[in-house]
Amino acid sequence: MSVDSGKGSMRMKGDAAGRAAVSWMVLMTSNEMTEIQRLEFEAWLKADQSNMLAWQRISSGLQPFGIVSRTGIGAKAVSQVSDIPSRRRRTLMRGGLGVLVAAAGGAAVVQRFLPLDQMLSDHYTKTAEQSRFALFDGTRVTLAPRSAINVMLQPTQRRVDLLQGLMMVEVDANDSRPFAAKVDDLVLSAATGTFMLDRRPDGLVIVGVKGYGSLAGRGVGSIGVSPGSRFLFDQNGLTASIVDASAAVSWTTGWAIVHNESIDRIVEQIRPYFAGIIRVSPMAGQRHASGLFNLYDPIGSLHMMARSVGLSMKQASGFWVHLGI
Repeated sequence: MSVDSGKGSMRMKGDAAGRAAVSWMVLMTSNEMTEIQRLEFEAWLKADQSNMLAWQRISSGLQPFGIVSRTGIGAKAVSQVSDIPSRRRRTLMRGGLGVLVAAAGGAAVVQRFLPLDQMLSDHYTKTAEQSRFALFDGTRVTLAPRSAINVMLQPTQRRVDLLQGLMMVEVDANDSRPFAAKVDDLVLSAATGTFMLDRRPDGLVIVGVKGYGSLAGRGVGSIGVSPGSRFLFDQNGLTASIVDASAAVSWTTGWAIVHNESIDRIVEQIRPYFAGIIRVSPMAGQRHASGLFNLYDPIGSLHMMARSVGLSMKQASGFWVHLGI
């Protein structure tokens, strides 16, 4: 009787910790976690081993969606889960996700790992996942994390539509059909060459990397796109500039080469590689930094950036990060 009672007590304790872990996860992904709540979370995490195990179970259950341990989320739990037999691991994963999706805001949690609104597109990438592939015409596409495209290959035309995120496209010259890359109402046309298209929160960016093309749309007529030319379309209209093309596409190597960029902009480049929350205070976001940042080590890169410009950095279990003055 005493043994059964103990097991029942442990089960009830674990269930309570699991419910609490889900609540903390939903709060973190709401982007409304306060500093006081962060401290309360850390205290809860350290208060009992069952709390730590519950948090690891929730976070590690999401790891198969491409979130590797170096993102800082449940790194210890990942190594533990990898030693579990595959059948039990699949059950654990389904259980963790089932709880999350059932919880209020659960879809928002999963959205941080999978672009749910783009899962019906022809190609898409998950958080912290890059994808390189060739289309049937020989054109090569590199998708940054959390990006999506549709592809249209017809007898008289070949076209790639950027629906979300960032891509580099290397147009194959052996196909005689006209090629176009479209993002919103902008159309880039080229017979050959390499180009980058970026659909970011504050606007659209087109960069010429190699070869020549033309850009049309938004009432600008036809603009020539050459290596190093950069075009930003935002609420202020069109801004044209010359950039280092190799630096602009450095993200395809897993590194970001940054020269005198705002902290807000650097964090925007890191966010797709991190499933957690990164919050930046308004004053911190206005500072500028330069450097070489490892996109697949978002926590390490944020630490390095914060130190270089004198910012404070606070964390909650590797999932919630705050940068401030």
